Amino acid sequence: MIDSLKDEVVILDDRGIIIAANPAWRDFCTENDGDCDSYYIGHSYLDICGQATGPSDAEAPLVLNGLRNLLETGEHFRCEYPCHSPTTQRWFELTASKFEQGDASYVMVQHRNITIRHIEAQDVETSHFQAQSLAALVSTSNDAIFSYDLDGRILTWNRAAERFYGYSSGEMIGNSPEILFPSDWPIRLNEYRDRILSGELTSYEAERIAKSGTRHTAWVTCAPIRGIHGDIVAISNIHRDVTALRKAESERDVVAKEVVHRAKNMLSVVIAIFRQTSRRAESMEEFSRKFGE
Repeated sequence: MIDSLKDEVVILDDRGIIIAANPAWRDFCTENDGDCDSYYIGHSYLDICGQATGPSDAEAPLVLNGLRNLLETGEHFRCEYPCHSPTTQRWFELTASKFEQGDASYVMVQHRNITIRHIEAQDVETSHFQAQSLAALVSTSNDAIFSYDLDGRILTWNRAAERFYGYSSGEMIGNSPEILFPSDWPIRLNEYRDRILSGELTSYEAERIAKSGTRHTAWVTCAPIRGIHGDIVAISNIHRDVTALRKAESERDVVAKEVVHRAKNMLSVVIAIFRQTSRRAESMEEFSRKFGE
């Protein structure tokens, strides 16, 4: 019966002694430097668990106690454990169940390689963690962050976007970002989209209108979002408010221009005085004396 199973299987007697092993078990012993003379037939499976070392030694006491309980009570036992080789990481599922044959009780211990399932579960967990981490970053960011699909419908709208533009996520999701565009803005959303998709555009400065009617200057960082199969499914936007910065720069420019203007006027006066003085002076000594007065 057990010879046809692809999983590694051994049969134990009521004391936990291995009395039979299937070909898959024997092959595993051969491939992993096990006892290829006896294949552990005649050995205590409980002792093997108690002497386990390596990656699976942490689970060995759990298996040992589970099998002891099974032998005493008949309660089914199952666990998962690592069984790594020097070159490969592997995980197995161990299931043990008791059965009767005649007047004797036996235990079938089955080892199933679940490495693919385990790695997939790890990948799902890692992806979930990364998604949660990114969601937390977006949620707590001080920058307005939103995304829209290739048809121009907003998919996500974070809290900072609500604060910056005054629109709730309920008001914006499903609508076009062009709600924020000034009526005289020369570039439409589809032009931005095409330039972002081509890789030509990754950031730009734009004027945008809040719900209150306030005009903001935003520095926009943008990137395509790829789906599970690698195709582009949406576009992300990060809007940083640079209104105050641009206003301060504009004010500095005005002040700088005024300083330059006054300096030029003063320079003109100095040059005029210089010329007047030089005309009346009969020597350099007299010029220096008159110009310094």
